Amino acid sequence: MNPEIVRYLAENRGRYTDAALRDALVRAGHPGAEVDEALASLVPGGVERPPGSVWSENDPEARRDRRGVTRSPKFWLVLVGFVIGLYAAVLLSSFAVNAGGLPDLIPLVVAAVILLAGATGWARLQHDDRPLAMGLGCGVVAAILIPFIAIVVLFGICVAGVAQVP
Repeated sequence: MNPEIVRYLAENRGRYTDAALRDALVRAGHPGAEVDEALASLVPGGVERPPGSVWSENDPEARRDRRGVTRSPKFWLVLVGFVIGLYAAVLLSSFAVNAGGLPDLIPLVVAAVILLAGATGWARLQHDDRPLAMGLGCGVVAAILIPFIAIVVLFGICVAGVAQVP
């Protein structure tokens, strides 16, 4: 591939249509086959497409896959199911009988085990089942953030309620 053609296309790609660029290069004496090859190797942003790149920022297939995860029903079912399942397991484990004098730690241990399992599932399934993996990962984050946000909101309400208004 002629580097002059590639440079010219990269510099002028956003200003002119591909057909106009091709006509200008052919009129300048470059073979049409070389111009077509150079045009095919460039993505719309004017950057040369790396060979075999699947996760390129300019690759429409990669962009479609990343956006498609949140459109998958599996993602939402896993996310909501993980959060509800974690809270249900913690609630049910809080009714456990005295186990060696440490009944207050049982819900904490259950939550830690389930969160660790969710994080491990997220890490292991990234390349096998992306909606499932992202649902688990987002479920872990949501399960941690929801109580934190609730505590911050309640604290803000309490502070506002006891504050003296001038």
